[in-house]
Amino acid sequence: MFRQCILLCVLFTCIYTIGVHRYFRKHNDVISYNVFLKCFIHAVSNHNYYMNYGLWTEGVSTLEEANLQLVKFVFHKSEMADQSNLNILDIGCGYGEQDMEWLKHMDTTNRITAVDISEEQIYSAMKKNTDICFDICDASYIELKYKNQTFDRIISLESAFHYQERTLFFKQVNHLLKDNGKFIITDIMLNPSYKTNQITKLCLYIFADVLCIPAKNLITEEKWDKQLSSELNVIESINLSDKTFQPYYTYFMKQYCKNHNYPDWVGCALSDFFCTYQPFLYKIAICTKK
Repeated sequence: MFRQCILLCVLFTCIYTIGVHRYFRKHNDVISYNVFLKCFIHAVSNHNYYMNYGLWTEGVSTLEEANLQLVKFVFHKSEMADQSNLNILDIGCGYGEQDMEWLKHMDTTNRITAVDISEEQIYSAMKKNTDICFDICDASYIELKYKNQTFDRIISLESAFHYQERTLFFKQVNHLLKDNGKFIITDIMLNPSYKTNQITKLCLYIFADVLCIPAKNLITEEKWDKQLSSELNVIESINLSDKTFQPYYTYFMKQYCKNHNYPDWVGCALSDFFCTYQPFLYKIAICTKK
């Protein structure tokens, strides 16, 4: 039995290493989003280019609907509607779907600059919309790239947990923000009630590795709050965990298995596992310049 467990662990490690680090990673350890999109997101949600957990409020029944709900919620909290001549910066924009959605509902005098480290995502976004200024940029150098500009709104939608220096990112945002501007962030951090044992340690490692979360960003809500408030004035902070992780994993696992003709029990088992062992909290915070 012991040998079988060892062999299973070795087999799992080999499959995991090949599957994640060779197939879903690029040379610079950036996620290959086109592969991730094709193999996972489009496997449960056709033609959906959002890469977010979404906001699963009442009446939402699909991943794309949840993604749109999250984007609308961020738009509402940013107070960009009925405003004119805003200079907006979206950092970690992915395929730019949220920017294209926001553009539909704002004054034509507003300008959106959207950046991401992923060339494949930015090039894809450029082909879809020329009214948004899409550009390639590592968030670590965002202040250097836009040193001669300030912004009325800066948005970070599920991207900051990837950054090697998240506190430095908050500091740079504060420098780039106008005096009356707003910074809106949705981010994930460790759930303080997450119980530590051998299974949860392995799960945390896999979650963090797949999502490319540096070890220094595996911090609790309390520490995350302190990091953010040390660089910016936090005027509102909302825990959205109940409307993100559990409904996302429930939908994703069941839909994925259904679309691949796996037995229903497989989708239910995977859903229960991910909902039980996912280790994070999900928050949105609205901030002003410090």
